[in-house]
Amino acid sequence: MSLDANSNTQIRKVNTLGFLKKHFFFTMLFIIIGSGIAFAMSEKPEDYCWRYKIKVEIDTPNGIKSGASVREACLSTFKGYNPQIADFKERDDGEAVVIDIGSGLVFGTVHSSNSIFYISHVFPGPQLFSIEGAKHYASLKLGLKAPLPLKDYPTFVSFKDLSVPETIQMVRGEIYDKSQKRYIPVDNFEEYFGKGVKLHSVTIETTNEAVNWGIRKWLPWLDEYYDKMLDGSSNNSLGAKNQVANSFAAGSFSTKRLKNER
Repeated sequence: MSLDANSNTQIRKVNTLGFLKKHFFFTMLFIIIGSGIAFAMSEKPEDYCWRYKIKVEIDTPNGIKSGASVREACLSTFKGYNPQIADFKERDDGEAVVIDIGSGLVFGTVHSSNSIFYISHVFPGPQLFSIEGAKHYASLKLGLKAPLPLKDYPTFVSFKDLSVPETIQMVRGEIYDKSQKRYIPVDNFEEYFGKGVKLHSVTIETTNEAVNWGIRKWLPWLDEYYDKMLDGSSNNSLGAKNQVANSFAAGSFSTKRLKNER
């Protein structure tokens, strides 16, 4: 056999070995990744839930008036959940806090975009959106109580006429100012309810009490407004004529839809 033939044979052997090594690497990588995905997808979905009572106290000339609502928050894994990303389905079920201050009713709305974080803001611990955090907050001792940070306060509203959704008015929170083109804070407790009426405190307490579902006693029209804003509009708009009514829908008062579900 010539020198060239030997060289070609050796080259073929080297190329074959390189091919096998390369494909072995990618084959093993594929198997590992595939096994990880299969494992994650085969994991049984888990729910990590906790209940908390949000209590509101309001100062009035006749003393402190209070109201409370029990809600349930949950973080849930799901089929296909990737523990490395710690992606969860989240929910916070319950209703607005109703406070009868004598001269009217005040509603502390369900702050759906932020209330899932209440528990971690008042009782600091592991990162909430992690398996460690979810397990931690789902197993907190009952009866723990702490003030809710000011930045987490719910928006407070009232109605000039409880039977007419469009008569909702902002008591305390933020409202969009068209002239300034920005949201501005408002506090109308004294304007709407008289001198000496003001927010006293908002607290959170861990509990195992049943979730409250009774707000329709005051707002019987609620189920008509899960698909539209309280001004009847199909969506929220900064240019709405009734800015306050256009900022709220039924979900701000109860997360449970009783009829006309889609």
